[in-house]
Amino acid sequence: MSGDSIRDEDEMRPYYDFSAGVRGKHFRGRSRTIVSYGIDAEVAAYFPTDEDVNNALRILINEGRVPAPPEK
Repeated sequence: MSGDSIRDEDEMRPYYDFSAGVRGKHFRGRSRTIVSYGIDAEVAAYFPTDEDVNNALRILINEGRVPAPPEK
């Protein structure tokens, strides 16, 4: 196909030298984990945003009204 921009030969130029490169040097992992749960509509009416749900759960945690998380 004469119109294709993909060529069969290696497109890496000879002057590129990655031999001293470090894999993942600038990679930043996720800053937080997102976990999704479904809640009933009548509960969602009291907590319309994820921030509201998180704040309510943090209050319960701080008051000691929830069990400790399981050991990993």
